[in-house]
Amino acid sequence: MGQLTDYAKEKFKNLLSRYTEDNYFYIARNYLGLIPTPFHKPAITTRLCSFFSQQTIQERIISLLDEMDCTILSLVSVSSSIDAQTCTALLKGKWSYGTLLRRVSNLQERMVLLNDEGKLVFNPLLEERLKNLCSLKPLFGTEQNRQKSTPYCSTEFVRAYISLIEKEKKVVFKDEYALFFPAYNLEQLQLIFTSLTDTLNKLCIIYQQKDRKTSINYTKVHQLLSLNDRQLLCFLVAFDLDERAIKEGVQFTNNLIAILEKIGCCDTSSLKLLLRTLALKAGIRYDSSLIDCLSKWGLITLDELWYANQIEENVGRTTLVVD
Repeated sequence: MGQLTDYAKEKFKNLLSRYTEDNYFYIARNYLGLIPTPFHKPAITTRLCSFFSQQTIQERIISLLDEMDCTILSLVSVSSSIDAQTCTALLKGKWSYGTLLRRVSNLQERMVLLNDEGKLVFNPLLEERLKNLCSLKPLFGTEQNRQKSTPYCSTEFVRAYISLIEKEKKVVFKDEYALFFPAYNLEQLQLIFTSLTDTLNKLCIIYQQKDRKTSINYTKVHQLLSLNDRQLLCFLVAFDLDERAIKEGVQFTNNLIAILEKIGCCDTSSLKLLLRTLALKAGIRYDSSLIDCLSKWGLITLDELWYANQIEENVGRTTLVVD
């Protein structure tokens, strides 16, 4: 614990040392009073560090944080790297722009948030206490944590799909396929089927021969089927988002599934906030079609609210109708 405290103190000092002179001395005068000259800047920084390390001071700072403060801190925590302007823009659906701007600025004045080369970070001396105040709700809605268990594009679905292609030597959706996939309604089944066809064509996992029959690259199929359901969904969403940024897309989707499992369900505005935040964190572009993409593959289901689907991660092979 002592090493952690020493590290936190050094990190705090390092962050302050990068502040502009005006901002630095504004903080120093605000918390230490008049700074006599001549002064030794490292000594002032040490005094500030000692001041904010005091338990009574920390408890006072924490006690003044309200729900709005904690929501802002939760967003900073989830995003990992965000500037004040982006933080304000993301939360403008909850409060007015002016109110948010003042509150984010106030959190910096109170030394709850520090500036790290333009990004908002927790005061290292308060970080553990602040993390305990962070919560996914009400940041991403206030609804009760409930998930749904509905069909999605699983590894077993892909195996059955490949089996159908192997039998028929062509890729044309038929309504009668609903008999092979009884858990899926016809509309959802057709959407997943056609989307999977498009993706596997682009990946050259399935391809058309000169005689117009569809062939299968079994090496690539085995690679795809070696993934568990969560890994498969992460890949499919990532491929839809940007074929050139699969790693970033997988990171985004993996983080999304983890958070959706915790919050269970949310309204559309909260879901959009979550997607924008995680897209920013992963370095990918957000657009309005993202919700449709997640719904298409079965990660989320709309039933007045958006519900997270229960994704299996370690499932053995089951006997599917098509084999």
